[in-house]
Amino acid sequence: MPRPVQFSVAVDIRQQSYLGVVSAALLPVVAVLVILAVDSWVYLDAKRYANEGRPVVFRSATLVIDSPVTWFVWCLVLWIIFFPLYMVSRA
Repeated sequence: MPRPVQFSVAVDIRQQSYLGVVSAALLPVVAVLVILAVDSWVYLDAKRYANEGRPVVFRSATLVIDSPVTWFVWCLVLWIIFFPLYMVSRA
């Protein structure tokens, strides 16, 4: 009776740890790219609304956001707060 064939796979531990470091380093880059893409969409969407004559406006005590550029800048600076605020203000 023939002996069963056994396969062994050699894994280089250094290569595994390098892949973990690379993927961990890419996560912030991917997050920044996603935020920039969303902010670009906010600018284009706010510009479309402004061109239609119904700009997206948010007013608080001393803060007024009424132009596509200001929406873009605020979303860029504090995305976690101003992107949801934009979504609520445009509805």
